[in-house]
Amino acid sequence: MTAMTSVALCALMAGGCVGGAYVVHVRNADSALQTAEVAGAMERAPYHYYAAQAYLAQARVDAGRSAFGAADALLRAARSHARRALEVSQERTPSPAPEAAPLPDDDPVTRTAAERGAYRCAPRELALARVYAALARRERARGDRGEARAHATLASLNASAARSLSDDSCAARAAPKHAAAGAQGASVADLATRPGAARFATARGGS
Repeated sequence: MTAMTSVALCALMAGGCVGGAYVVHVRNADSALQTAEVAGAMERAPYHYYAAQAYLAQARVDAGRSAFGAADALLRAARSHARRALEVSQERTPSPAPEAAPLPDDDPVTRTAAERGAYRCAPRELALARVYAALARRERARGDRGEARAHATLASLNASAARSLSDDSCAARAAPKHAAAGAQGASVADLATRPGAARFATARGGS
């Protein structure tokens, strides 16, 4: 098949071509996350691990709505976090703070949690709060107020949990042990508040 023929077919079946690219991208992101998990990222790099997991889940939701462009953007974020999770997991000493924070802390609660050391004390909650805050901003820009409110609520809940867990005694706890304890308590749960909507709750935050 010539290049021109391929382009013509994609023009006739754009959805199929885009959907096919999504399948490749989601497999790559999922593979990167699984590799990081095998390397111990859930315990050694929980911040990046759970951010990657949340972005990947929402990308699947977007793809289910045929919003492949939006899904691809989230898959890029998921791959980036998964790769960083792998790097951190392979380091002798985990990084003391999230280098090049993936999202701006526009939410005052999220910013306060980060300043109080949530990356160490509540990495999962901080990661989810930032991801949901980003998704809320995205939906507001699209004009979808309902989705924006849903994501903003989850961002607020996770940010509040991160702030609560990042108390003065947190510095005395070892980050890897703290992360492992959270992972053993319960995994990130899919709240599925309505068909096609991916929602997460933290083990300590509840559903």
